[in-house]
Amino acid sequence: MEFHRSVGVADSWKDIDWDARRPSLQEAIDSARRLRFVYQPHIGDACQVLLARLHETHVNCGALTATFAVQDDATSGWFASRNRFDELGLFDAFLGSPGLRDALPQLFEGDSGGL
Repeated sequence: MEFHRSVGVADSWKDIDWDARRPSLQEAIDSARRLRFVYQPHIGDACQVLLARLHETHVNCGALTATFAVQDDATSGWFASRNRFDELGLFDAFLGSPGLRDALPQLFEGDSGGL
């Protein structure tokens, strides 16, 4: 099994291999379980500017931001490159990931397990 690690969008998520076969349901389930979202402490300058602008225009603003590297495989790449995130369960995997809990624990204050 090969995992890719990159900051930003993984190459396997940008480039569509139109000849690749659609993964089976079991392959998709296994791939979703293997997905890892690793917190990257540095956020880009564009995010810093956005946060500053939000605080200028929204006095009671409460915005949070974090950057993640995605450790994925070819199966998740198949779904992501076709914008089929929901079919892979990517959003549920991200929202329930330890990486998100580590990066933004304030989202989970008083929570017993999920968002």
